[in-house]
Amino acid sequence: MSWSLHAVPVHALTEDGMAEWAARAEFRRGLPDRPPARRPLPTVEQVVTALREARCHGEAWFQVDGVDEPLPERPGFRYVGEVGLHFDDGRDRSAMSEPGRLVVGLSFRKPDCAGVLAAVRRLATIGGPQLVFDDSGDDVFVVYPDGDLAVLRAEWPW
Repeated sequence: MSWSLHAVPVHALTEDGMAEWAARAEFRRGLPDRPPARRPLPTVEQVVTALREARCHGEAWFQVDGVDEPLPERPGFRYVGEVGLHFDDGRDRSAMSEPGRLVVGLSFRKPDCAGVLAAVRRLATIGGPQLVFDDSGDDVFVVYPDGDLAVLRAEWPW
């Protein structure tokens, strides 16, 4: 059985039905009273750099033009599973991506959950606060860029 965690910028709560869906989750942490203003989306290159800076490894379910290994596959503490990038232009996710292509969300399939927290915290520094949820949608957790990692770990539901 596969299981995934997903991350999207918190400003996605401005999209139809997202704020209502998140408010109905059984576990909610860090949801803002009002969705924040839209922020610029990170590029593929920025996301790959953030994952590497967070010392994450896993299997990239995407390709980046000019990059042989977008995500290291060596074992370590911060395994983020099979990583998928999501785009808003309707093109195939697994196709070769330009480094400047904008990323609207990430999926982490079969990850070590501590690795995902480290990755998402780093992503929040470039793409703003991140809304994290699992396949069931029962738990939603917002990671802010300045969040204390020890506090986040203690409250992290996965």
